[in-house]
Amino acid sequence: PNLHEAQVALGKAYLSREMWPFAEQAFSNALGLDPTRSLATLRALAQARRKQGNAEGALEALHEMIQRNPDDLTVRGVRGELLAATGRAPQALDDYLYILDRHPDHAVTLGFAVLILAENDRLDEALARSEAALAKSPQVDELWMIRLNISGRLQEDAKEMLDRWHAANPASAACMEMIANYHLAGGEIAQAEAWADRALAIAP
Repeated sequence: PNLHEAQVALGKAYLSREMWPFAEQAFSNALGLDPTRSLATLRALAQARRKQGNAEGALEALHEMIQRNPDDLTVRGVRGELLAATGRAPQALDDYLYILDRHPDHAVTLGFAVLILAENDRLDEALARSEAALAKSPQVDELWMIRLNISGRLQEDAKEMLDRWHAANPASAACMEMIANYHLAGGEIAQAEAWADRALAIAP
């Protein structure tokens, strides 16, 4: 029998039953029997370790995966999240920026990167990354939300950004809700209600 395949199958069965320590052991056994150290098995091992809260063990597997395949952006994103969660934001940022250099409008990654950049007094870079994302995908509401967050940190008036967002996405209920909140915060009740009604008409 192929012991490697048997261990992989066993690991998958344990994963499906959320038996993380057993899954980790099975995938570790499989890797020990596989001279090629399959990337799929390494990914499964990293998952099993993450589920147990073993960040360092998961990072070890993710590092090996990235060394083998530097352009696996999904793995880089996972590693970035783990690095950030364990207090290594500068290293996490390296992974996030690597992804954004290739996909500047990836909203989740941009959000993480902007947060780290802003917390490290690199607002100009955060702004540039955000504007690059909007230039590529102005129809994505999540990117405008990120840009609005930067406006708040820069103490800009949000009105200009909201006007840009609405011009780019005139049918966006999310944008209309933000405009309604802007007017509400300024005590402009009638305008707020009008925009809220428009948003509800699109997304009741």
